[in-house]
Amino acid sequence: MNSDLKPKQRLLIEQVSKGIDLKQALILQGYSENAKSLESQVSRLNKNKAFLKELQRVQEKRLEDKIISNQLDKERLISEFYQLYQELRADNDASNSIKCLVNIKEMIGANADKTKQIEHKHKISFENLLVDMRKEKENKPMISIN
Repeated sequence: MNSDLKPKQRLLIEQVSKGIDLKQALILQGYSENAKSLESQVSRLNKNKAFLKELQRVQEKRLEDKIISNQLDKERLISEFYQLYQELRADNDASNSIKCLVNIKEMIGANADKTKQIEHKHKISFENLLVDMRKEKENKPMISIN
């Protein structure tokens, strides 16, 4: 933690690192719950570059930890579902093993059943072609040879 910070600022940073909102952390430290007073304290803290730098570092670390935690949880769940799938398959329980595979597919984001369809519409129909051919015959000048 940054040594340029005052003890109260360090405590605020510590509380924010635990997921507490900055305004709530100020209230926990004994500041007035009055909205104007809180805004004034936040404004004062926003002018302190050392505080802002440490606050940003702590928030980025918290976000990174959350992402890593979510990724590990996802990987652990996929691994457990796969183990369950193998056990169900060994027991010849096709219905439940398929359900496990569906869950695994959803977790890894496989969209095998969501195929893209391209719609192609022709502006010319067969009937219109026939009508156009008749019009051309009617509109063509007749050439007579004597």
